[in-house]
Amino acid sequence: MKDGAMADCELECNGHIIPVHKFILSTHSKVFSAMFSHDDVQEAKEKKVIIKDTDVESVRMMLHYMYCGEVDLESNAEGVMVLAERYQMDELKQLCEEKLCTQVDRNNIAEMLYLADLFNCSFLKTAVVDVLRINKAYVMGTQSWQMLKESNPKLMNEIMERVVLGAETTSPPPTKRQRQHFSSVSIILR
Repeated sequence: MKDGAMADCELECNGHIIPVHKFILSTHSKVFSAMFSHDDVQEAKEKKVIIKDTDVESVRMMLHYMYCGEVDLESNAEGVMVLAERYQMDELKQLCEEKLCTQVDRNNIAEMLYLADLFNCSFLKTAVVDVLRINKAYVMGTQSWQMLKESNPKLMNEIMERVVLGAETTSPPPTKRQRQHFSSVSIILR
């Protein structure tokens, strides 16, 4: 990926050109797959995809995941999640959600709740509720909480009900089910 050997397409983000392989992108993303499957689509014709409204580091992290199957989300899980959602990369989105669940604290609850609602991340919402229960007084006094309360009262009602009534605890999103070994299947069949 780094040297662009045999690349057949380019991604452009904020003036940075990154050589890529359509096959790799299509394998990991339903959006890229559709984009490159139709000859009449501009990106397929020009062999160039312009990615807007993000930073080049997030794009590089998404590509690293596509090429290597791993990604370090410590510093930019939010930015990568935006791309995972945009390009319909469900496994990467799940990894981002898992990382964001570990990063929720009383200082970023409103932002994390906004992301959880925007991207339909139920486990992240639960993590927010868990942290909010412990830090209600502090969080409800913040400007970001007040702004979210004014802009999305329906969400705030849902969250407050969960804080007051629920007994939720954060657990990570479900991972892919592991295949059962043949021996365990034969035990079930007996």
